[in-house]
Amino acid sequence: MGFDADGRAHFRIEHRVLPAGPSLDDMVANAAFFYGLVTFLANDPVPQIPFSTAKDNFYQAARHGLEATVDWLRPNRLRLGEFVLEELLPQARLGLAQLGVDREEAEHFLNLVAERVASGQTGAEWQRRFIAARGRDFTALTRTYLHRQRSGEPVHRWPLP
Repeated sequence: MGFDADGRAHFRIEHRVLPAGPSLDDMVANAAFFYGLVTFLANDPVPQIPFSTAKDNFYQAARHGLEATVDWLRPNRLRLGEFVLEELLPQARLGLAQLGVDREEAEHFLNLVAERVASGQTGAEWQRRFIAARGRDFTALTRTYLHRQRSGEPVHRWPLP
């Protein structure tokens, strides 16, 4: 959040669902999740959480991925992966229905998100595991990443070399 030259407040929403990929199916799954959830929240808004909580949630997710613990209108913090599976995916399904997205197509892509969360293997996590197994050989990481991306398989199914 910031202020422009004439003092009006503004904020920026980082929209990284497509570049987060890494496969085409992952990108479409990310977009389905994002647009479904945004549509649901626009039509059935939740009470506001303090900015400091949202900021803390953001940094927790950036540092710890699906294992992050976040605050969300509950008395207790919860694991981000559980929150996605239990609360956000059902809301995204409702949002996609509100948008008129074909139910089977919506299920296919949202199930990829659910499978990714269940496996714990996101694109970032795959990269961390690669480095843990192979060291800081970023050329090999990039080549392998590109090869896996071209396979068309979603990231949660990618093996480590």
